[in-house]
Amino acid sequence: MSKQVHVIQPELFVKHLPEDLTRYMYSFIYCDVKVSLWRHKYNMYDILNNLYNYYWNEDQFANKIVEMFKQHFPADLHRITHHFIHERQRVKGRGWVQWYEMPYQPDDSYYDELFADIIAIVDEKPPYEVYGLLSGWVLMNNMILL
Repeated sequence: MSKQVHVIQPELFVKHLPEDLTRYMYSFIYCDVKVSLWRHKYNMYDILNNLYNYYWNEDQFANKIVEMFKQHFPADLHRITHHFIHERQRVKGRGWVQWYEMPYQPDDSYYDELFADIIAIVDEKPPYEVYGLLSGWVLMNNMILL
């Protein structure tokens, strides 16, 4: 005779817990839940494309991406810098001090490769590391679509 296996469905007993306990438990997994939701709800390529088209032009896009990576993923900055030409700018009274990045070959295939590299880096990171970056991208993307 085969043994019956009972599957425990957490949603059945979680709804019977007090509301304050449910909120307390949810506070520990909030980042995981939101990042998972955003990864399934939004296409990251479309978000990056919208941000490029709406907020940044070719001159600012590379600098913004590099700034984001310096803030969120400094160890992975080398994985995207091969897409950019590093230029410097003369600042009056200070010499050649201000560095900025320029797109290397700004055409459609260039952005496809750049966006694919950015998405690959974001996808391999755990949710608690990606939450700040994705929340900003999703917020700006939703403001564009309004």
